[in-house]
Amino acid sequence: KENDGFDIVFTDFFLEGQMTGGDLLYAIRTQLHYSRQEMPVLVITIDDNKKCQAEIFHAGANDFVTKPVMEEVLIARVKSLLLVKHQYNVLKRYSKDIYKLETTDSLTGVHNTKFLLDEGKTFITQHSNVCMMMVDIDNFEIINEAQGHMIGDHILHLFGQFLINFFSKETMVVRFAGKKFTTLMPDCTLDKGKAIAENLRSQIILLKPEGFDITISIGLTSSEGVAETTLATLISDGYNALQMAQKQGSNRTCLCKTHKNITPV
Repeated sequence: KENDGFDIVFTDFFLEGQMTGGDLLYAIRTQLHYSRQEMPVLVITIDDNKKCQAEIFHAGANDFVTKPVMEEVLIARVKSLLLVKHQYNVLKRYSKDIYKLETTDSLTGVHNTKFLLDEGKTFITQHSNVCMMMVDIDNFEIINEAQGHMIGDHILHLFGQFLINFFSKETMVVRFAGKKFTTLMPDCTLDKGKAIAENLRSQIILLKPEGFDITISIGLTSSEGVAETTLATLISDGYNALQMAQKQGSNRTCLCKTHKNITPV
């Protein structure tokens, strides 16, 4: 599927051997799933009747030239196809950049809830034993009120950057709301998730952003052993486990093994 080495495909519509030009076009468009913009195909044919021309376009060609080929016509059509391909690639890059801006939290640099809602379902279906960690900075409101929002925002920024570096690249890290963050960890059992959560808590104590001692409360849940897990269920269970951790005094981790079974670590 990688086409970085190819800008355009030239083919005769009437090929020698078992494969026809139509077969090649079918493979490019249907089997390899290249669009006309991604991989332009220029067909060269000796047949200039309208029925053949229609067949060429229906097969997936961008354009065609008839034999004998006039060099000026060939060059003009190639330039036209390459221009379309270039414009498509530019728009595709812009689209990716725009989506990244739309799905990144500008303060912390982690993903935002739009990304979680857009990609979370696919993430869960593509991985086994997904662990969700719901994290809240303890007593953050006190720091925010006493030191001001600029200090508070800087702490959130440092915390977000710490989470990015702490977790693997495969883990989805999201600023859920305010001072709450959530992660989706792929191929992670609940026991492994517990170990990661406790390690995170111990590392956060050493972080001391802006010189402040901060701790975190964590709610942990997993799709392990559950036949069908939804993103909504993981969020609900993770949030309930987080609330239990905070009710028990904060600076701790609580697990939600099932929808109603919440236990402290």
